[in-house]
Amino acid sequence: MAAELIIVERTASTNTAARQLFDTLDDGSCFCALEQYSGRGRLGRKWVTPPGTALCFSAVFKDVTQAFHAGAIIALAALDMLKTSLPGLQVFFKWPNDLYVGKNKLAGILSEGVISGGKLAGVVSGIGINLNQNRDDLSKLDNPATSLFVESGCRFETVPMCQKLFDRIQMLNEVYHRAPEQIIAKWQKANALIGHTLEVIRPDGARLTGIFSGIAPDGAMLLSVNGATVRFDCGDVKIDPASLPHA
Repeated sequence: MAAELIIVERTASTNTAARQLFDTLDDGSCFCALEQYSGRGRLGRKWVTPPGTALCFSAVFKDVTQAFHAGAIIALAALDMLKTSLPGLQVFFKWPNDLYVGKNKLAGILSEGVISGGKLAGVVSGIGINLNQNRDDLSKLDNPATSLFVESGCRFETVPMCQKLFDRIQMLNEVYHRAPEQIIAKWQKANALIGHTLEVIRPDGARLTGIFSGIAPDGAMLLSVNGATVRFDCGDVKIDPASLPHA
């Protein structure tokens, strides 16, 4: 079998669809929908995308050693596709699962492990990229957001963008199979806020401010707070505008 790209007009959630097809799909196969009406984000957030407004895309990874590696592959593939599609776009990865332009979110990633026989059989990693929403559309979201249309004034066709992302995932997945450390090193470098001061909000609402000192081997954030290292497996990160990358 070979990895395949499946594109449908409409689905509830590309992650759900990819999980349902997991056993029949080859490693690296991807599922894309032109409309998603019941998408899921991190922490149970809902995400609805009318036709043509966003890229709704999920990839199946069957040979990952840790779940966060799948998110690293799809994040790097998306970063490369976005920078190629819109040269000069200053997009960066924001831990744990977002792509940002300045202080505004451009894309979000949700990775979900697939368990079989009590073991990790693989991961379905989904990404939603804002393509053609205007400022009025984006103002309805619960976090500051942007789109490729807002950043460039140009409209983007969903199907060609799906194909570009699929092609890059295949390339990076091949690299991962040969040398996973290369992918993880690239992903860590893409976390452009390492070394900057951030506020992290725990799921219980507690807030901590410190310096983003690095990423643990399992993908956890390491925050330096008053000389002590605090580990975060999840949490919302608030960016200090002064820490934003400028290149």
